[in-house]
Amino acid sequence: AWGDCANAAGSIVSLGTASSVLPDTRAMAQLMNATRASSLRLDFDTGRYQQSNPHRSGEIALQRIAGWLGSLRLREATGTPGEFDSPPLGTGGAVDFARTCEIVKALKFRGPVIIEVDPPTGRKALRSIESDLSDSLQHLRDCGWFG
Repeated sequence: AWGDCANAAGSIVSLGTASSVLPDTRAMAQLMNATRASSLRLDFDTGRYQQSNPHRSGEIALQRIAGWLGSLRLREATGTPGEFDSPPLGTGGAVDFARTCEIVKALKFRGPVIIEVDPPTGRKALRSIESDLSDSLQHLRDCGWFG
């Protein structure tokens, strides 16, 4: 039904789960094969994928679901599953943002890219959030995302 509504509206809908990403690429493929709607795509969350699959390559996972990619959520990952934290990009070391950039450029992906940083409780002051976002953007520049 979502696919029909999106088709009727001439829109693309990016699907995520409560965790913003399905557990693995097999589950993602099963969902997309079951829906078979060209207007439904996946929201791939780099940090959540790495946290849920710490011994798998998020970059390989991204390549496996490339045909269904609708939006990309750039997020770092730290902590253990269930205790997720999203520090500034590049500070957790779980996601290779340079390699992710290479993959996205090779795909000629033009969909939305969301940068998600969630400062820990107690660091929610505007100045701290601005600093985290600025640091994240600089990290992305260093990885080739801009210019």
